[in-house]
Amino acid sequence: MNALWKLEQGGIRFELTAEGQIAYHNTWPGDPPLEWFTPLLAELRNERAEVLDILQARRDWLRVYEEWEAAEGGAGDEAYLRRLQDRAVAGRLPCYDGGQVDLGAAGWERVTARMIDDARGS
Repeated sequence: MNALWKLEQGGIRFELTAEGQIAYHNTWPGDPPLEWFTPLLAELRNERAEVLDILQARRDWLRVYEEWEAAEGGAGDEAYLRRLQDRAVAGRLPCYDGGQVDLGAAGWERVTARMIDDARGS
């Protein structure tokens, strides 16, 4: 899903509406250049089902995070952290661990393992 990544890097944010439609908005001043924006958006339209899955996973990530936050930690931390990791990977959320390179799924595994170790007091 290279087009989604490029558009997001270019300041376009995507979300699911309450009706399950894909909405986007530009977070940078001015309009994006059409010669860049139009072909990438067309590519996303061709991959609509995959984009919907990614956006749903991101929505699920936020829901799980809010549940975890409301639970105020405790015995279920590891389960919540694993669920957050799974949804982050499915939602293709970038993972930066002190650098500028997206570490992807391997980064999420490493960060989650570190958080679980910290919660256990290891």
